[in-house]
Amino acid sequence: MTHYLGYIHRYYLRSYLYTAPVLFLFATLMIVYSDSSNHVLQSYSFGGMWVFLASLWLAYGFTNLEHPTQQQITVLHMGSLQKYLVGKVIYAILLGLFAAACSLLYPILLQRFAVSLTVGKMSIAFIENISMALLGTAIGLYFTQSLIAKKRTAVLVALLTAALAVSSEQMVRSLPLPVHVIPWLLPPVSPIVAVASQWSAFPVWQHILALAWGFIYTAVLLLVFIRTVGTRTFK
Repeated sequence: MTHYLGYIHRYYLRSYLYTAPVLFLFATLMIVYSDSSNHVLQSYSFGGMWVFLASLWLAYGFTNLEHPTQQQITVLHMGSLQKYLVGKVIYAILLGLFAAACSLLYPILLQRFAVSLTVGKMSIAFIENISMALLGTAIGLYFTQSLIAKKRTAVLVALLTAALAVSSEQMVRSLPLPVHVIPWLLPPVSPIVAVASQWSAFPVWQHILALAWGFIYTAVLLLVFIRTVGTRTFK
């Protein structure tokens, strides 16, 4: 597995597929933290939304990195399709965690907060940004050519998915109460950001449930990818 991660890392760096999403992430972070008077959790929550988008973009580029023929060769070298898919997921997660680390460290290193950070606030920000990174990564992996052959279609579906994920909470706010469950069935970016940014407005159990649901949603997506979707590449 270590050899595969080293190989795919060198392959990915030479592709420069990371350039656009990384530049996008830093551009949005510069805008988010341009005002140092912003509330810590609100800023980190808003930054977490951009981490989700950047992680999805990174995973989308990475999932189609290798040519199908090269994928077959890599699987043969690893000796197992499952090991190959797990390795692919691990590297994609590392890309997402890189995006989360940038979001967490950027305002600290540049001293963009007017108030001192507490352990509690940093813990909330850490968990939320990691959740957003993993969620974006899990979704981005699904836009492989084995599922969506046309690149234009994949991009449009990815954009639609991202738009629904980040705006679902606002879209259903004026609709009847039973419809309010929809944002939690879609990738729950919008409700997690809403809960994490208004810590004092919600009971503790709701915060725990929201953050836990993000990790559960991600775990299900990754498990389905490894067990079913990923194997379609080789059928």
